[in-house]
Amino acid sequence: MAETFHFLFMPTIPIEIQNFLEDLLEDAELTNLTPEVKEQMLLDLYARLDSKLISAALMDLPAEYLEEFNQMLARKDEPDKINAFLQDKIPNLKIVFGKAMLDFRNSYLGLSSK
Repeated sequence: MAETFHFLFMPTIPIEIQNFLEDLLEDAELTNLTPEVKEQMLLDLYARLDSKLISAALMDLPAEYLEEFNQMLARKDEPDKINAFLQDKIPNLKIVFGKAMLDFRNSYLGLSSK
């Protein structure tokens, strides 16, 4: 039985994220993978990245919006609705996510964060 992940943003990998993760595998010199193994690795990496992005958003989300955010997650609101909420409440969300993605990349590749 295949493992099922709960993704905050999308149940399938958005193309921009897929490109990022494929580049990450290439940077890690994991280029001789079978299509099946590569697909599973991308899904696993996406699940880990998704968790990293959620954590980063929670760190910057003002405390007065935490309950509302938790309710949205509990209701399993649409990813677009959750993303719009975060964009509205965290003015620098792109920077927060960019830093989280860089930290994720550095951690995966065993590089020190700068």
